[in-house]
Amino acid sequence: MNFVSHVLCKLSTYCFQVLDIAGPAPQPTQYVSLILRRPDKRRKSTQTWRFTEDGRLCCAHNNMYVQAKDGFFGLRKGKYVL
Repeated sequence: MNFVSHVLCKLSTYCFQVLDIAGPAPQPTQYVSLILRRPDKRRKSTQTWRFTEDGRLCCAHNNMYVQAKDGFFGLRKGKYVL
């Protein structure tokens, strides 16, 4: 969190961040890292997540799911989630 957003959080009643993709837009053929950001109406489709019936975490874009970078073996402490 940078200084400006930290000050704004101190001044506001509610300060929260949401899960979002790290890039400016979804890249269907590439892995994209996930980060926490302040809510932004322009990024609603990449900041709205839900669990599917089979338990996967999915954003509003079709076929965009959270997965460990190295598959099952990537599910270890300190590994990246994409």
